Amino acid sequence: MALNKIPDFLLNNDKKSKGLNNFDESYLDKGIKTFSGIARDIYSQSLAINRNNFLSQITPVAKLIFLIASVVFINIKTDIRSELFISFFVYLLVMLSGINFFNFIKRNMFLAFVFGFLVSVFSIFSFITPGDMILKIFSIEKPLNLVFIKIYSDIGITKEGVEVCLNLTLRVFNSLSAAMFVVCTTEFQRLVSALKFFKVPDFFVLIVTLAYKYIIIFSVMIEDMFMARKSRLITTESSGERWWVISRISFILSKPIKKYEDVFHAMVARGFDGKIELPNPQKFLKNDYLFLLISILFLIFV
Repeated sequence: MALNKIPDFLLNNDKKSKGLNNFDESYLDKGIKTFSGIARDIYSQSLAINRNNFLSQITPVAKLIFLIASVVFINIKTDIRSELFISFFVYLLVMLSGINFFNFIKRNMFLAFVFGFLVSVFSIFSFITPGDMILKIFSIEKPLNLVFIKIYSDIGITKEGVEVCLNLTLRVFNSLSAAMFVVCTTEFQRLVSALKFFKVPDFFVLIVTLAYKYIIIFSVMIEDMFMARKSRLITTESSGERWWVISRISFILSKPIKKYEDVFHAMVARGFDGKIELPNPQKFLKNDYLFLLISILFLIFV
């Protein structure tokens, strides 16, 4: 009998064999990797900015003004055509800034699907948004009058309902895209310094700064914790993963609280008195005025 023989299950390439299918990625794996990946991408993207790019030379104050104007006009516009043109304009800026286009649009499409489409999908039905029926699903004998909803005899999908759903989804998609564009093309410290231009209170700037840093830290901590557990197990079951998540919730909630307290005590010990000093925002340049002029005119007349 060979003592140094490699076990058969390590030599077997058949994924359908017993036990090996448990190595497939679970939803917990994908969720943790996706969340930590988004946090890392946002942090690393702003550090790897191409300084020679025209859009990277725009001051953070101008980008914040662009973001505010974009969100306002995105929510003012009521037709789908205008929202599509705004999407085209934002993603043209994304391509010109050198951001990874496919990763950027994939992430925003997923978030828009969750917070836009799934929220408004029921508005396509006739009992929510009455209008011209484009697809009849079924009929009932008598109309029903509920507390807030009147259900007609014909139930289906209406043209007006589809427009409402698409409009809301595009609004969420465009707002997320504009916000992520500003975040991914501007260093966080410069972005925070630009808040002084809008007279934002110091305590709010401090909260934003700490929250940003700790989201990055604890997203990495959660991923490391999960990977450390997974590396000690040969096989995993969904029920075991659920119990592990439940048992870790209290630990994950208590860890940030203790970390915040330790950091605050360390700041007080070093002389922190509640005031923070940030560098003054950069003065506007010709490129900033040109960028804002083109952007706002496009948002107005699109």
